[in-house]
Amino acid sequence: MIFSYLLIAVMPFVHHSLWNETMIADITLNKYLGMICFLLGLVHYGARSTPLHHLRGPRPCAVESFTCTPMRACTESRLATGAYDAVVSGIFTAVNLLPVTPPPIIDFQDAEHVIVRRYTGRERNPLKRAYARVEYRKMRGWEREVCHRSRAGMACSAVDRDIVTRLCPSLPVTVVSNIVDVPTWSYGEEDPVTVLFQGGMDWYPNRDAVEFFASAILPALRARIPAVRFVVAGRNPSPAFRRRLEDVPALSVTGTVKDMRPVVAMAAVCVVWLRMGTGTRLKILEAAAMARLIVSTAIGAEGLDFADGRDILLADDPRSFAHAVAHVLSSPELRAELGTQARRVVETRYAFANLRAGVRAALNEAVHRADACPPPPAGDGAACAAPGRRLPSKGKW
Repeated sequence: MIFSYLLIAVMPFVHHSLWNETMIADITLNKYLGMICFLLGLVHYGARSTPLHHLRGPRPCAVESFTCTPMRACTESRLATGAYDAVVSGIFTAVNLLPVTPPPIIDFQDAEHVIVRRYTGRERNPLKRAYARVEYRKMRGWEREVCHRSRAGMACSAVDRDIVTRLCPSLPVTVVSNIVDVPTWSYGEEDPVTVLFQGGMDWYPNRDAVEFFASAILPALRARIPAVRFVVAGRNPSPAFRRRLEDVPALSVTGTVKDMRPVVAMAAVCVVWLRMGTGTRLKILEAAAMARLIVSTAIGAEGLDFADGRDILLADDPRSFAHAVAHVLSSPELRAELGTQARRVVETRYAFANLRAGVRAALNEAVHRADACPPPPAGDGAACAAPGRRLPSKGKW
């Protein structure tokens, strides 16, 4: 039975060089992680290396940039105690796993090689496109390698599960949906002319979405709704990104906000003009939890159980997207109807109960695989964790 597991993850801090105890308190890491972790260890990643530094290496540059000696040492010391039955890691932090560990349960927050492939198809700069092709081949190889080393996988949607299964058919993959703590996202008073895009501006697909919306959609939207305001909210917008948008009429960039809920509450419409990416969008779940109407591309809503025209509006070309946003800005009744229905979706399909069930299923799959794994030869280390029983159907995991 899996009583405890070691979770290896990276938290998206703002300004890594300013890491200190005050910042940890500000983002409430101790409060929230302490609620679910028996023992919490924090290590500083330090400066991330530039992609060109790893260009000639066998691993993807994005993976190499997550190499962290303190995290590897911390992982090694924790596993040496023998107190953990499993290791849960993301695809990037897996680079810090030791060669001999309990085979990990790998958490696919995204199908990274698909993101790079989609980027390659849209990049016009020949040098960047050539670099992306190399990175795509390496990333696909890395994800396959990690899959073969793993006991089980978790994906946030059936779409991503199928991608991982095609990559590594032998790996059992359980859908563990992203969730939102719905009761904490209460209704608020909207501004009827505010359109919101929220998301980390340190992720390229979000920056691409904002800049394309500003240049190709916002002008048409302003022609229909002159008073419209486009608000961009999310962590770590670079100075160069801000400069590119500073002269765009009716657009404002908030930068990092401590609490996104008041920002989402203010929006009449939340837009998700994404042209690349995988996984599922927390920005959609958060907007839905606030009963806000969402207009998205098909890729933006990929993997989520939201029906076009009932829970969300989908449009994949700039003209249709601008028309959809203008239409719902002019119809408070439609906004309320679709927003209310969207909240019902997250209440039933993307709540904590769904997360618990998904993680329990993934851990049980790891136990099942351990039962089927033969004992390793003496002296070779444990290739599998000790066999165990199924997790209980109720209670904490």
